[in-house]
Amino acid sequence: CKRIIRSEELLGTITTGIAIMEPVYRLLRLTDGKLGANLGKVYAYLLQIDQHFKQGVLPGVSASVRHKIHELFMARWEYLHAPVMTAAYCLEPEFCRRRHSSRELQDLKQCLRQMATDEHPLPDLLAELGDFQEAVLSGMHDFTDEVAFSQRARSMASYKWANVYLTMFPHLQWAACRLLALSCSAS
Repeated sequence: CKRIIRSEELLGTITTGIAIMEPVYRLLRLTDGKLGANLGKVYAYLLQIDQHFKQGVLPGVSASVRHKIHELFMARWEYLHAPVMTAAYCLEPEFCRRRHSSRELQDLKQCLRQMATDEHPLPDLLAELGDFQEAVLSGMHDFTDEVAFSQRARSMASYKWANVYLTMFPHLQWAACRLLALSCSAS
């Protein structure tokens, strides 16, 4: 029994298991608080897990096994993914300055289409989305590192950030506050 416990083979198996399960464990920890994490942050972490399994180095795991693990992850991703997750990610203060893929923008627009009301019509939501993206990417108005993306601003709950900094985009602010307040729990 001691020989097995002290063996290099067992240590390698344990190291491999930890390397495979660590990102999943971190995701569960991210979502297991009282309030859970918001959907945008969960989506961003799932993107990191995707890259971890697709391109990461997993000790003791061949490329073909890593590929199978990635396929399994992607099958679960396709089953669980919803456009509302992508929409929250695109509007999340931590990630809204990134250039989003066309698929991500399609999901965001699809979500806004479903959220549109008489008070917040789709053309207004989409127009403000374009203006918001332009302002964020170019650092116009208060969308700078010193104001909207300062350490203090980024420490705010995401929906509160939207409530404070999206006032010049009232229709988008309405949608963002709702999307960014959606939490995701592991339970």
